Amino acid sequence: MIRTTILPLAVCLGFAVAAAANGPGTPYCFSNSDCPCGNIDPNAGCANSTSAGAFLSSSGSASASADDLVLTVSNVPPNQFGILFMGGDQVVDRAPFGDGLLCVAPVPGFCRFPVQNSGSSGVMTEGPGIVAFSQTLQPACHINPGDTWYFQGWYRDPQGPCGGFFNLSNGLHVTFAP
Repeated sequence: MIRTTILPLAVCLGFAVAAAANGPGTPYCFSNSDCPCGNIDPNAGCANSTSAGAFLSSSGSASASADDLVLTVSNVPPNQFGILFMGGDQVVDRAPFGDGLLCVAPVPGFCRFPVQNSGSSGVMTEGPGIVAFSQTLQPACHINPGDTWYFQGWYRDPQGPCGGFFNLSNGLHVTFAP
């Protein structure tokens, strides 16, 4: 699993910003005191029923023509349904949403990938083929070279710590190259 190092200045400003240890894009929106019930995991999204937060990471490249980007959400409770989604901006004033924090702004709207199950390993994966799949969505959701998209994972968590029945991963923003 890929983990990140939080930059102290970002923490002082109230936003966790991290450099990806591997893979394209930059993880952001790590849990802090904004988590709904103190369910903090400083290296991922707000903690879930596994006592850890879900972590969104990437592999492959940000090349739209190669279309080999793979997004992986780990530390999801086993055998739960979830989706990965993307938007054109990030939420600056993060608000609690379920047991987590919504980090992706719905600009031009939420662009959703198919529902999947985390299986016994508690992992959801999307890609390769993310760029091609985006072309099947409404035109505002098409990924093109030069675009920056913000990704996040949403998943069911019926036994979650805050009683919200769902949670989210950290966010990841990716600027796509040709």
